[in-house]
Parts: sequence; C-alpha cells; structure tokens
Amino acid sequence: MAEIPKTLIATSDPLSICNGFALFPKLGAFRSGYVGTNMANTIFSVNDENLLLFRLSANAKYEVIFGLCGPAYAVEMELEGSTGNGSIELAVAGDEIQAGVLFGFTLSFVLGIQLDTMKFNWVWDGWNSNLEPSWSQLLNFHVNLEVDVIEFIYECIKKGFEAKDEETTFKKVAHISNQLIASWGMYDERKGNFVSNGGEMVATPTLNIPIDITPMIEPLAAFNVTLKPLFSRLSFGPLIGIQIPVTVKMKSVTLDYTKYSNLAFAAGKVSGTTTGADPGDASTINVELEHTAGFDISFGLFCNLNLVKLFNIGFSTTWPLLKTLGIEPKLGPYANNKSNTVGKTTAKACRECGSGSPAIFDVIFEPPGGFAI
Repeated sequence: MAEIPKTLIATSDPLSICNGFALFPKLGAFRSGYVGTNMANTIFSVNDENLLLFRLSANAKYEVIFGLCGPAYAVEMELEGSTGNGSIELAVAGDEIQAGVLFGFTLSFVLGIQLDTMKFNWVWDGWNSNLEPSWSQLLNFHVNLEVDVIEFIYECIKKGFEAKDEETTFKKVAHISNQLIASWGMYDERKGNFVSNGGEMVATPTLNIPIDITPMIEPLAAFNVTLKPLFSRLSFGPLIGIQIPVTVKMKSVTLDYTKYSNLAFAAGKVSGTTTGADPGDASTINVELEHTAGFDISFGLFCNLNLVKLFNIGFSTTWPLLKTLGIEPKLGPYANNKSNTVGKTTAKACRECGSGSPAIFDVIFEPPGGFAI
C-alpha cells in the first residue's frame, strides 16, 4: 500500500502550449515547440562625430521578431490518493487543458541621439596658463518603439469592415516569447471538467469569420444611421468558422513499475486496478495520455450593440455542422506520457514535449452507423 501526496502532472509550469504535445506529430518538423526568427539591422550609426564646437553620436536600428508555436495541447492536474488491494484511487484537482496554435509578429525601432557641446575652462598655471576644453552633454534622446504588427493589421481590417471586438476572429493570449508584445491565434482553454467528462479533457480552438449583414437590411441600416451621432452601432449576421476539437483521455497511471488501468471516473476521483502487486513507497508517478484531433466547420449567428464606443451588449452562438451530420474527421489517437516525482508540486521538465510520440494513426469519419477509413 502506498500513500500518494499531492503531485502535479503538467506539461509545463506555468501551462503553455509552446511546451506542450504536438497535435499532429506526423507533420514532422512542424511540431509544437516555439519557433522564432529574429532579424535586426542598423539603419545608420554615427559615433563621436565632431561638428565644430559640437560632438554628435547617433544610431538607429530596427528588429523584426516572429514567433510560432503549435498546433499543440498542454495539460495539468493535481493527483492525490492511495493504493491498496490491487487498486488505486486518486482525487483530481486543478485540471486544465489548452490547445491551438499561436503566433506573434513584433517590429521594434530604436533611435538614440546624444549631442555634446564643448566648454572652455581657464586653467591658471602662471606662464603656462591656458584654456582647457571639455565636453558637456547638451542632449540625450532615446526612443524605443514596438509595434504588434498582427494587431495593427487586424485593427485596420476591422476598421475597414466596421467590425467590433466581439466579432474578432483571432484570440489574443499570453506571450509565447518575452521578445513578442503579444500572441494571436486559434486557441481554447477549459478548466475543471476532466472527471465530469468521464476522464476526458476537451478544448475546441476555433477561427470565426463574422459577416455583418446590417447594411443589407434596410430597417437595420436606418437604425444604424440614427445611432451614428451617438457613436453607437448595431451589427448582426452569420458566423462561419473552422474548429479543431481536441480530446485528451487518461489511459493509465503507473507508480514506479506498477501499472493501473481499467480507469473509472466519478465524484472528482479516478480509480483503477492492477494485476501486479501494489508498490510500497512509490517514488515516481506516470500518467499515460491519449489524444485525438478533429476538424469541423461551424456556423452560427452573432449580434452586437456598441454604445458610445465604450459598452458592448451582444451574444453569439455556433453549431458544428459536420458533427451535427454525424461526420467527425479525426486524426489519432496519439499517445503521450507525463511523469513526476511523487509529492512534487512543480512541473518536471518535459523533454519529450514538442516532439509527440505517435501511436496508432487513423483518419476516421464517423457518420450515423459508423465506418472507418
């Protein structure tokens, strides 16, 4: 029998898909980890250039930084419990899944100008007295400008189509690199639904394209004309999107060399059995995960009322079209393992993350009745 104190099982800490498992390991070099490109160039550089009674130093350079990670998923959970009589029971807490693909594009411009002026000081030394020159700083100007290129382009497109924040297609999320201002992409995260979903964590990264049809409907177009002096606007129309539903299952739990399978999930706990002997004092816990990644086309509606450019009231809803028709294209399943020292509440370095360990590879279409290709 073994007591298992609270132990963190996570792809990284803090959680990030850049340190997660690849959704499509078969894609080869295009995997989950962060891939960055940094290109810097000097525009001009002047060092201690003398201009009569002045001295000038100036430099300007630009830097282009691009980063990408994913498509990937990342998970974390805390496990705590015990073993005995050939079975294991673990309480699950803090479970979370993140999935999707993120990218960032930052343009940085640096300008520095320093201007010194010459001063003359009388130095008394009898017959050797003279004017001694020295430099005094007159101006020291430095500016560092960073632009999130994706956000700039995105805002221009939104402005051109008069779109609002509630209709945005990409999600803005945490940094994927300290050099990038922000990250954008298809991204979803879910918390606390692992046990209630029968041992599955599900996330659905989605790219939505809103189509505002209010200019085509005369009463709504007239209503927007009346709202314009109030800096307000109504938008309404269909949402067309692409979804990548990701499902992650727990297949087994291994304590040292004892593997527990036939897992069941209920009341916030996971339980399983083994045909071997229960370990005494286990030092390592390993969780076997299995994921599938699918594809769907979504359709929905959105409605948004923007008031004085400060407040938004709206709603949106979407339906997965292929799933509704009973067709669910899937890639996988793929197997991954995550382990940690029993009782450790920080994440263990994940050397295998980002590479993916493919198991069975199937493309499955499941209409009513079911068949496989």
